[in-house]
Amino acid sequence: SLTRAPWTLVLGVAAVLTCLGVSYPLYDPDLWQHLRVGRTMWESHGIPHSNVWTWPTYGEPYVLPSWLFRATLWPFF
Repeated sequence: SLTRAPWTLVLGVAAVLTCLGVSYPLYDPDLWQHLRVGRTMWESHGIPHSNVWTWPTYGEPYVLPSWLFRATLWPFF
């Protein structure tokens, strides 16, 4: 039917993109930091306000502009 064609196309594109996404290893070092901060946010039920991840700025105020992205990313990993 004509109304099923767009949904079939959308599902096909989503399947191809999913296969491509899981076929290559992740080499982005920022991804692991995003995941770690997201995990910490879920475990502590809050946004971290001091840096505890890198030694040059350990203990200094931690401004986290991408907190919602990190909190959303962790449960899907």
